[in-house]
Amino acid sequence: AIELLSHVDCDKVFITVTDSTATGDDRAFPAIPEKTRFLDISERSSEGIKNYSYLGSLKSLAYLHVNTVCGREFDIGLIKGNAGLVHLVMSMQKLKNPSMLGELRELRQLDLSWCKGLQDIAFVGELANLERLIINVTDVSYLSPIQNLRHITYVDASSTELSLLPQKSVDGLRKLNIMCTKLTKDDVAA
Repeated sequence: AIELLSHVDCDKVFITVTDSTATGDDRAFPAIPEKTRFLDISERSSEGIKNYSYLGSLKSLAYLHVNTVCGREFDIGLIKGNAGLVHLVMSMQKLKNPSMLGELRELRQLDLSWCKGLQDIAFVGELANLERLIINVTDVSYLSPIQNLRHITYVDASSTELSLLPQKSVDGLRKLNIMCTKLTKDDVAA
């Protein structure tokens, strides 16, 4: 596959990897150009990619969308070396080492929707450039890590275990979706 992509301008081309591109007996992630900037991983079968270790060699990603249906753990440690990553969608994933997301300091948009088991978002406080955070349908119960983010404008925390809002106002926040949470009218009014 990498030979076919050797003439691709990695600064302009969006590469999609599907489960049918897995290689070898261990169903490994296929080799793609290491300078890839825009990557979509879309799996549609339980026979998807099982070995994602090749992702650790990619250090130039600016956009990553991971959409798998297999229910295997996705180790955030594999992508933490992408210092320039600004847009990350990891919806419906079982995340391993989610605290490592805090090392992706350039992130502006982070979608962790439907990541059941995700409870602790303390790492969000390290994402100074974050503008949009989507954590709906997770097990997150508090939003205090967003309170010092100067650029945050949008948070979707609907259908979560949310029972505690930030203790101080979040200046740039323009939209906060907290429908179907444990918050009471009194919590929201305060």
